[in-house]
Amino acid sequence: MSLRTKFLLAFLVLTLTPLLAFGAISFYLVNRTHHEDITKIQQQYIDLNRSEILRFFQEDIFAQNLNIVVPRSQVSLPLNCELEPLFQQTFDLTPALQEVTLIAAVEGRPISDPEQCKESGISETVPVGKELISSIRGGQLSVDASRYHADTEKFKQASAGQNYISAPYATLSGPMVTVAAPAYNKPPEGEKPTVLFVTTAEVALKPLVEDLVRQRLGETGYFMLLSETGNVIAFPENSALEGRELFPKSAFAERILSEKTSLVRTSDVYRGMQGKEVLGAATHIPEIGNWIVIAEWPVEEANAILPTILWQIALFTMASAIALVLASFVVARAVIGPVRILAKGAEEIGRGNFEQKLSVHTGDELEELSDTFNEMAKGLKRLDELRKEFVFIATHELRAPATAIKGYLDLIREAGVELPKTVEMPFQRIKQVNDNLVHLVDDLLEIARAEAGRLTVDVSPQELPPIVDEIVASLKVVAEPRKISLVIEPIQTPFPKVTADPDKLREVLMNLISNAIKYNRDGGSVTVRLETKGQEILTHVLDTGLGIGAEEQKHLFEKFWRSDDPDVRKQTGTGLGLFIVKEIVERMDGKIWAVSEKGKGTTFSFSLKIA
Repeated sequence: MSLRTKFLLAFLVLTLTPLLAFGAISFYLVNRTHHEDITKIQQQYIDLNRSEILRFFQEDIFAQNLNIVVPRSQVSLPLNCELEPLFQQTFDLTPALQEVTLIAAVEGRPISDPEQCKESGISETVPVGKELISSIRGGQLSVDASRYHADTEKFKQASAGQNYISAPYATLSGPMVTVAAPAYNKPPEGEKPTVLFVTTAEVALKPLVEDLVRQRLGETGYFMLLSETGNVIAFPENSALEGRELFPKSAFAERILSEKTSLVRTSDVYRGMQGKEVLGAATHIPEIGNWIVIAEWPVEEANAILPTILWQIALFTMASAIALVLASFVVARAVIGPVRILAKGAEEIGRGNFEQKLSVHTGDELEELSDTFNEMAKGLKRLDELRKEFVFIATHELRAPATAIKGYLDLIREAGVELPKTVEMPFQRIKQVNDNLVHLVDDLLEIARAEAGRLTVDVSPQELPPIVDEIVASLKVVAEPRKISLVIEPIQTPFPKVTADPDKLREVLMNLISNAIKYNRDGGSVTVRLETKGQEILTHVLDTGLGIGAEEQKHLFEKFWRSDDPDVRKQTGTGLGLFIVKEIVERMDGKIWAVSEKGKGTTFSFSLKIA
């Protein structure tokens, strides 16, 4: 894995992980906060409705109308003439009252007061619980002496000094309840008031219901009012539902019906009265018989804005992730770019190119390293120049005595002097060693000229086949002792001329074919093939020799490189031949390459332009 890839992965992990975590946490918090906001809205509306319902009963019904105080100190029943204005005032103040009845809470006869009004029409003693007088809205006062209420719950509770509200019941005109409240006298200071009679009334809940069902949570959210047992008192869609046990038996409903608390309870999603999935909240009103106020908000509307918010978070997260990915490439390029420049510089120095100058401007340690690298390159360049100068001088100094020794040896051989046997063998060794030295000196001079830019080629149109024939013929004497066959494949005539320096071309062919013989097996073969390809002539030298491994092929054309293969090391060589061949071919505007497989032979090829 490259350094750039590692840096990108590390950068992306360190940046994307917090971003994705932020996105996930945002999703969670938005969902949770949204649900909490919905709950708060429902709680506020439910508390408001609860307060309105309590105000309706405690203030409008009881405090203003039914909790009557008779302005007399005696513990006696009031006269009918005293009650008539009370009835009229009650109906006027509270439209919800439909029927009002007064029931005696003390035994006795109404006291006559000529200054107030006429004597009551009741002459006998009135027992506790007997109905005194009643009236319906729009009707006259009436007396039904046969009606007793002493055993009713409403009378018992009201005569004991407590307000009473019955369970709601359905009528053709809508839901109603029965209420009862005590009526007191006004005793002298220091004495407790006495309940003289009980006021009962039939209260229409229609005004309360209409106000409740008009309210909305958003566009589709609604409120319901249920009795303690779950009967529907108010529901916005259909008044026919009122009074029926239609509240859905969900887990939320069962929990609400089983609890007796005024705390607002909320729920998760359930199927509501309209058959839709809703978010619900509810509370009891223990002051009026544990009625239940419920708010149901369809999930579709309550969460309508949630997908938009979540989508915006997702878009932000994705956009940020894309920006971070792009930024990671920019940062990686800024960080890895100088490292690559340094790596490329080191590679060029490894190839012997000391002319380059690295340009890194990062203002940090990498720039300092680049400057140090350039100084090092300058030093290496100077050392390389000194080396080249030394090689050039040394080879020139060696060439003269080596050539002179070769001349003397040749003169001795040409003179026909017969050497003693004890001298002949050392003589041959001296001549062979000197020939190798001369060859090495020539190669070093060739390299020195190439590196100094003084290797010259004089190209012109040349007939390639005759030159190949000449080189092959001269090397047969080397191949025959090892029974290596030299073959030139037939070519199509006329064969085009090649653009080359004839002497340098002979040097290239001599080097490649002699190598093919040197590193071949006894009884093997060397084949020379010529072909044209486009505007080039390709020359191939194929052998059936030792072959070269894939890793070693990378170093074939380097100076002084030789294979570590023991079979190769048995042959003498300097490792300079192929380097010189490459320099010559490239100076003639050509290319050279090799294809080989270990143990199966090698093919060296070079291309030159057609003249």
